Amino acid sequence: MKIYTYDQHSGEFISSDEADKSPLEDGVYLVPAWATTIEPPEYGSRETCIFENGNWTVKPDWRGVELFKSSDGTPTTIKEIGVTPIDIEATEINPPPGWLFKIFDGITWVFDIETAKNYICDTVIQQEKSRVKNGGFYVNDILFDSDDTAQIALTQFSLKLNSDPSYVVTNWKASTGVWVTMDAVLFSQVMSAWENHCKACFDWQEAKEEEISACAIATEIQAVSLVFGE
Repeated sequence: MKIYTYDQHSGEFISSDEADKSPLEDGVYLVPAWATTIEPPEYGSRETCIFENGNWTVKPDWRGVELFKSSDGTPTTIKEIGVTPIDIEATEINPPPGWLFKIFDGITWVFDIETAKNYICDTVIQQEKSRVKNGGFYVNDILFDSDDTAQIALTQFSLKLNSDPSYVVTNWKASTGVWVTMDAVLFSQVMSAWENHCKACFDWQEAKEEEISACAIATEIQAVSLVFGE
């Protein structure tokens, strides 16, 4: 007599075997725990058979299959019987290589222009603006630092100048390897140049964000220069 064993926890079909005859009763066969004499139905690929409530049930089985999240193409997997890619918003269709902004529309992978525009505005343009803003500015052909350290030093000099208009620093570090004498006149020139420098950076950022936001297709985005001054 055939018996069909299943996992004691999940009920998943394991294998079939011949039942042992009872050593005590003729014509009686022994059915061990986690086994049944009910034959499981046939099941296909991405399916398995579960014994529950006294009978077999065919359920989806996508465990271990390489899948990709529909929202961005990142790899994911399913670990439970009965869960399908639709349940976790994934697909087994490989996304195109090299695509940074992709979304699965239920049939194929398409370029996700809104995600691309958001990323460019929030990250790429922001990084370029910060690079230029912190990269320094010129006063009388002298390069002055504009990073956080330089801003703190200028703020401290301003406080000193407010209490003593004749305050002077003879060894002021303008930038790496460049030293000047900072007095009230030069300080005024530096602050004016610094304000103009910051305004130019933020004006560029605003203009580029508006330009990217107006794009409707990928080629329009690719045509936008994201280098300051271009």
